[in-house]
Formats: sequence, C-alpha cells, structure tokens
Amino acid sequence: MDKNTFDKYWAKAISYIFNPLIIPFFGIIVILYSNTYISLLPSNAKYLILSIVFTGTFILPLCFVPMYMYLKVIKSIDMEDRLQRILPLAVTIILYSLTYYFLIKVSIPFIGSFLLSVLFTLIILLVLLFKWKISFHTAAIGGLTALILGIMLRLNADIMTWFICSIIISGLVATARLILQKHSLFEVATGYLIGFFTVFIFIII
Repeated sequence: MDKNTFDKYWAKAISYIFNPLIIPFFGIIVILYSNTYISLLPSNAKYLILSIVFTGTFILPLCFVPMYMYLKVIKSIDMEDRLQRILPLAVTIILYSLTYYFLIKVSIPFIGSFLLSVLFTLIILLVLLFKWKISFHTAAIGGLTALILGIMLRLNADIMTWFICSIIISGLVATARLILQKHSLFEVATGYLIGFFTVFIFIII
C-alpha cells in the first residue's frame, strides 16, 4: 500500500467515524456525563434522552438515504455535488426540529440550547449551500468543541481532557476532508468557524 492510498484510507475512516449526524449524540453524552449537577440525573432519564437524540438525529436521517438514492436526488452517500445536499439537509433540519420539540419539554439545562444551536448551524449551512459546499464534518466537530468549552466555562466542569481530544479530532477531521479533496481549505475552515461560534454563543449566553 503506497502512501497516498494509506492517507486516503485513514481519511475515509476518520470521515465515517466522525460522521456529522452522530456528533449531536456525542454532544448530549458530554452534557449528561460531564461530572456536573446534570450528571446526577437518573440513569433511565439519561438513556431515554440519548435514545431520542440517537433516533432523531442519526437513525431517521440515515433511513432517508435509500429513498434519496432511489429517486436519484443523490448519486452517492458522499453527495459530491453541493446541490445534491440541499434536500437531505432540509429533511434533516425537520427531523432535528422534531427532536428539539420532544426534548425541550424535559427542560434539562444545555440540552435545549445545544440542539437549538445545531439547528441554527444547519440552517446557516443550508443557505450557504447555494453558493459553497461548506464542510458539514468540520461544522459538526467545531460545534462539539464549542460545547465542551462552553460547559467548562459555564459549569467549571473538569473535562479538559475531552476538550484536548476534541481539538485533536478537529485537526484530524479537517485534514481528512482536505486529503479526500471533498472541500477547499476555505470550505473546511468556514465550516469549523460556523459550527464553533454558533454553538458557543448559544451555550455561553
């Protein structure tokens, strides 16, 4: 295996592992298990919240992929063309809105504001899709990094290790997208900044 093949192999692995759809689920895990007063919630309540988020933000959006393929809305799951991403992203926004609606009734700190920040991020990305193919991957990992930092600052949570890991993963994800030539440097960096600052503003205020 030559170097180029190896680089693309690990870049694809990183891209699949840190799929943008799974990042909100990771974010809820951070909120529920960050060794703050929120962590005192009963286990069954945590599992219910995680189940709702996992279903609404990951499983259901993925279930629509075969339909997109059948209707030729997208040519592959990578959605190379930016215009192919518009309908799937719009449907994802609807599904995330429903997830937010169900969980806002629970009134657990940070969960509602985090999901709302994710929704705003997706709407911004949808608008920008008509001009650029901003990286969903870096927007997602940027948002997760901002969430961890926000919880550290707001709740004085001792999760510095998580924050450092998120920075490292951010670098890996950004590098992977560039190696695979899925985006330009501008699209990768812009995605990260949009995800980071949108989530950070919602969490910190």
